[in-house]
Amino acid sequence: MAAYYPEHQPEGEAGQLLNLEHGYWGTMANPVRDAYLEATQRINLTNSVYARKDYRADARYSVERIARALGVNADEIALTRNATEAIHNLIRQYRGLEPGDAVLYADADYPQFKTTMAWLEQARGVKVVRINLPPRAEADELRDRYLSAIRENPSLKLMLLTHASNQHGMVLPVRAIADEARSRGIDVICDCAQSWGLVDFRLEDLGVDWAGFNLHKWIGSPVGVGALYMRRGTLDRVAPYPGESDPENNRVYTRIHSGTSNFAAMVTVPAALDFHEAVGGSVKRFSDMKRA
Repeated sequence: MAAYYPEHQPEGEAGQLLNLEHGYWGTMANPVRDAYLEATQRINLTNSVYARKDYRADARYSVERIARALGVNADEIALTRNATEAIHNLIRQYRGLEPGDAVLYADADYPQFKTTMAWLEQARGVKVVRINLPPRAEADELRDRYLSAIRENPSLKLMLLTHASNQHGMVLPVRAIADEARSRGIDVICDCAQSWGLVDFRLEDLGVDWAGFNLHKWIGSPVGVGALYMRRGTLDRVAPYPGESDPENNRVYTRIHSGTSNFAAMVTVPAALDFHEAVGGSVKRFSDMKRA
C-alpha cells in the first residue's frame, strides 16, 4: 500500500517519492504515526516508571490484538523485535535433534535462516538437506518438491517453510506440506515475515505449530516489532532462552529475551492493526492471490 504525505516530504526530487515497498518495512499511516509519536513522548517523560509499572499491561494488550488478528490464543504469542529474532530462537533452541537426524530448508528461504539451519550441522551433527524451488510454479509442483524430499530423507526431524518468499514473492502451499510433515513426526517452523498483511490467511489455515512474524512490514507498525507463535502443547520441544525458566512449558515469552526494546513501538501495535483492518488486507495484497 502506498503512503505519500506531501507535508512531510523532503525538498527536491526526493519529495516526489511514492513508497510502494513494504518488504523492508512499511511506511506508517498517519493515525499509526500519530499514535507512535504520542507513545514516544509519553514514555520519554515517564521513563522507567512507565517501564516498571505500566508497560506490561500495554504490551499484553498488543499481544491480545495480535492473537485476535491471527485467530489464536494470547498465550500462544510473544512480542519480538522482528521475525528473525523469533525464528532464529526456534532453530537454535530446538530440542529434537541428535547426530544423524536431518533438517531441511529451501534456496528461496531468507538468507540468515538458511545459514542458521546449516549451522545445525556443526552444532548438532545433523544432516542438512537443501532443496531448490523454481521461481515460478503451481502450488502442486511446490508441494511435490517438498513431499519428495520428505520421502527421500526418512531421518528428517525439522523443516523450515517460507510462506511468502522475500526473493520473488512465491507463496508456498504451507498447509499441504505441513500436514505431510506432521504425519511423519517432522516439526515445521514457518517464516511469515513477508506474508502477514499481504496474503489473506489465519494461522489455522497453515497448520503449523511455530511461526515468526513481522508487524513493521505489511501490517504497518513502527520499525522493530515482530511476533513469535507457538501452539499450546508444543513448547517442550523448544528450550527456553538461556537463563529463562519455564518448568511447566506454557510461557511462550521465555523463548525470547529481547532486553530493553522500543516500548513505544510495541504499544503502537493496536493502532497499526486497527488501521490495517479498517483499510482491509485486500488493498495491500495482489487481487489474485489465493489462500495458502
